[in-house]
Amino acid sequence: MSRMATDADNNIVLSPEKPTAAVVFLHGLGDTGHGWSDAMTMLAKGLPHVKFVLPTASSMPVTLNMGMRMPAWYDIKSLARVNGDNADGIDASRDRIMTIIEKE
Repeated sequence: MSRMATDADNNIVLSPEKPTAAVVFLHGLGDTGHGWSDAMTMLAKGLPHVKFVLPTASSMPVTLNMGMRMPAWYDIKSLARVNGDNADGIDASRDRIMTIIEKE
């Protein structure tokens, strides 16, 4: 049975006694890791060897949503696909996620 905790980086962590695998689950725009904790708890029951890490994105203004602050992995400027558009914040989110993966 997995136990739920919050780690030093404020990630929700569901971990069995001796995990042999890990899943880092990234929520969508405006959501949080905590918002997915119930669903991941149910999933963990069927995967008793898996540790689940649910980070929450930083709150930032999102251009697509008229600058409203919300949890987002990067600033979404539009839904149109534009080649070469480097979304603000994506590098910082990538680095944070890579740190979580390396730790696991």
